[in-house]
Amino acid sequence: DAGGAQVAVDPNGDVIAVWHAHDGTRDDIWSNRYTPGVGWGTPELIEHDDTADAFNAQLVADPTGHVTAVWPRWDGGVGAPAGIWSNRYTPGVGWGTPEPLATDYGPGPPLLVADPTGHVTAVWPQSAGLLSDRYTLSVGWGAAELVDAGNAAGPLFPADMGVSPNGDVIVAWTQSGVSAGKSWSIIWSKLYTPGVGWGTAEVI
Repeated sequence: DAGGAQVAVDPNGDVIAVWHAHDGTRDDIWSNRYTPGVGWGTPELIEHDDTADAFNAQLVADPTGHVTAVWPRWDGGVGAPAGIWSNRYTPGVGWGTPEPLATDYGPGPPLLVADPTGHVTAVWPQSAGLLSDRYTLSVGWGAAELVDAGNAAGPLFPADMGVSPNGDVIVAWTQSGVSAGKSWSIIWSKLYTPGVGWGTAEVI
């Protein structure tokens, strides 16, 4: 039972794939690396914690060849603890140790982008709206912060995210709800400026 495969390619043409697979008890996150002229290596676990399922891993490669993977964890119960975790691949070293970014998680996979300097921004849904965290090369992951709380009409679903050459990040999401007996959805966006933070949400 393996699924949810995602791939990223570094500037040298090396490919890293991640996916989740069931071990008989829980779903774990696996990875493998393809080197041009050599082929695929040996699959390896980059997350293995049988207190919760891990699934829907997303990953991004930066210009330095580092790869960041982020995934949700969920134990399957109603009101069960959920969270977002991450691991980093360093060229010549391999995968590091998984670390938590947040203890809450909502519907939809996380989103990831890496800017030209190697900083990584992650965005994911949770009960209060959209959260984000940022990995900087000199510090690591910071504290998770709220991108947007939306409103009480319905949940937020991240749609996509992009990054500009100067490091600006834009994220788009859907806000759905029901009013006067009719269902509706609106697409919103918000811009992150390095050194400033997240701006004001606007309808697109």
